[in-house]
Amino acid sequence: MTTLRPFTCDDMYKFNNVNLDPLTETYGLSFYMQYLAHWPEYFQVAESPSGEIMGYIMGKAEGHGENWHGHVMFAK
Repeated sequence: MTTLRPFTCDDMYKFNNVNLDPLTETYGLSFYMQYLAHWPEYFQVAESPSGEIMGYIMGKAEGHGENWHGHVMFAK
């Protein structure tokens, strides 16, 4: 059974297998750290019982006044 949990900085060293999909782009550590620092509540990991990362979701919210919107990126 896969469980969802908050993404941690250490997960950046474990999610390479997820990003091997040809449609998934891998960014530098600073990109992931920026998202994690600004929007930690929108950054989740799907983890197998053995601790392997099966996928992750990155999100962010941006805007001003009434023009707020969000972006969600995922990899599996």
